[in-house]
Amino acid sequence: MIPAVFVCNCTPSQSPSDQATKRALKKLGDRLPRPQAIALISNQWRTTTVQVRLVTANGVETPAGKAAAAMVAGAIGATVAVPLRVEHLGDGSHWPVAFMFHKDMPPIVEVSLLSLRGALHHYSLGLHLDKLRTRDVLVLGCGGVTCGDTAQPKDMAGFMAWMNKVLQSGRIDDLLDYRERFECTVTPEPQEQSLMPLFTALGAAGPGASVRSEICNAEDAPTRTSVFVFE
Repeated sequence: MIPAVFVCNCTPSQSPSDQATKRALKKLGDRLPRPQAIALISNQWRTTTVQVRLVTANGVETPAGKAAAAMVAGAIGATVAVPLRVEHLGDGSHWPVAFMFHKDMPPIVEVSLLSLRGALHHYSLGLHLDKLRTRDVLVLGCGGVTCGDTAQPKDMAGFMAWMNKVLQSGRIDDLLDYRERFECTVTPEPQEQSLMPLFTALGAAGPGASVRSEICNAEDAPTRTSVFVFE
């Protein structure tokens, strides 16, 4: 069964400029089974009710794209919004898709992040998307560990290390309650909205999923990028 994936970047709305990240994501896309569709969630589209929308590069809605949007909407009880037309998938929150599936792009269905809901809700949202993995739908979260302008890279690295340790040990409850469980030395704390796509990808993998993580680039890269594969 196709896994769920979370791409974590310190600046999740900006495409990385380093070639190492691009190569790593291309290799990941080549290793994964080709999905029939991608359910993408990021912190760039926020709504107050659950919505989905088809992402098109040329404004053309294909039958496969319409079917994918309806399938994702049905799984989570969402309404289908007006399709989003983008000039280049490498811009904004869609950049991981552009690198991972550069050869053969499947339909992309974007799932909205609920701006007034927290970690548990977005984890539950992922649990509802879990059934789509048996239909070869890749649930892809794109977010990051961002701590505001006053935080230093070492502060974000500390949270990333803790997050990775918790994921590897399967302590999902600790992660869902990260504000209480993580001894935060960062002021301000990691911004919640940028982490919500992680919880959706984690939920989509189902209880007891294993996690494989890898860092895509060097420590001195302009933006650190990590990938978490749940299966």
